[in-house]
Amino acid sequence: MSWDNANQIFDSAAEAMINSGRTPEVKRKVLGHLINLLQDCGWTTEADSLELVRDDPAIVAAFADHDVHLHDDDGLTDSDSAVLALISEIAMQLEDATDDGEYHAAVLIGHLATGRRTVEEARAELAEITLRHV
Repeated sequence: MSWDNANQIFDSAAEAMINSGRTPEVKRKVLGHLINLLQDCGWTTEADSLELVRDDPAIVAAFADHDVHLHDDDGLTDSDSAVLALISEIAMQLEDATDDGEYHAAVLIGHLATGRRTVEEARAELAEITLRHV
């Protein structure tokens, strides 16, 4: 079965469930079973179908039950933006840094990028780093 066919099958079934006024429990159970069957057949474009029903909590839950989750397609989240802004700020300070603080700042960037530091923690740590410039 092609991925496109799997999307068509699921999308049609979801539309029928929504239009027929099925309860959230029925939608989650029936469509969850369908998601499982389609995944067993190699369905890998589930996220496309999920986007079409993102306003229906029961169907979103059915997808989540099968490890398919919504992604924010508006781009970066506020926390991502804050992390990137701080990484940029640190990187600008590193352009001509010449000492041990450079190493600490680079490590801090890595910790921010991997989520091992929050923006608040990183700002506090950055305040303690001395960057000497040429």
